[in-house]
Amino acid sequence: MTKLLGVLGDPVSHSLSPVIQNHWIREAGLDATYEALRVAPDEFNLALETLSKRDCVGFNVTLPHKTAAFEASALLSDAAQAIGAVNTLTLQNDGSWHGHNTDASGFLDSLHRQNIAAMPETKVIVIGAGGAARAVVYALSSIDVLPLILNRTEAKARQLSIDLTGSEAAYGSVDHLYGRAAEADLVINTISLGHEGKILNLPRVKKGIFADISYGHAAADQLAHASEQGWTTHDGLQMLVSQAAHSFETWFNIDPQTDEILSRCRTLLETVT
Repeated sequence: MTKLLGVLGDPVSHSLSPVIQNHWIREAGLDATYEALRVAPDEFNLALETLSKRDCVGFNVTLPHKTAAFEASALLSDAAQAIGAVNTLTLQNDGSWHGHNTDASGFLDSLHRQNIAAMPETKVIVIGAGGAARAVVYALSSIDVLPLILNRTEAKARQLSIDLTGSEAAYGSVDHLYGRAAEADLVINTISLGHEGKILNLPRVKKGIFADISYGHAAADQLAHASEQGWTTHDGLQMLVSQAAHSFETWFNIDPQTDEILSRCRTLLETVT
């Protein structure tokens, strides 16, 4: 019988995950299908209960369900436990769910594949203090990089710094971004203002990397501004594909090739925009 996988979210129709995962399913010759499944915020637990009775392998989880997936998991990976969010669920033989977080490992892979250096001496700024920022900071702390965390609500930035770096010194207000970014080697943006028609104002630099974990229309204006100010820019499509590859490996114990599907997704985005 064909195995079911999918991504649970609301909204979810825009997701590239079915394109990515079904490509790898076909490459591996697996009898499985991956679908985008819209699940309203108040229906997540009911959806999991229903899906656990299907012939399924697991699911990706996107907004607004990552915290709910964390709470619904009987077993958690170390990354999921530390980050406090789950983006990948695997159904266990007893009908319970094992929660993983592949955002952190996907982020580190994206740095490597884009030749972005991140070492203990690298001056890194992370903008935001939500779930995505927690994954990024967790990933950076795993390679001994202590980032400066800037957020609109400083208390959240402080708590994130304490939770995942063991320090409460490396945080501040996003209002200080312009001044602090001039000294940074790498700025990572985890908040999306693109849908509101807004951008974060950046200083002009001679060198520096600006990476946005969003992609497509949501990141276009911010990346254009950064480029105009002299930054080398990267969007979040590589991170999306890399975290998806880690999910696929979690489910099937197969490490998929990412170059071809990354190129295909890039073409799809260019067609849409």
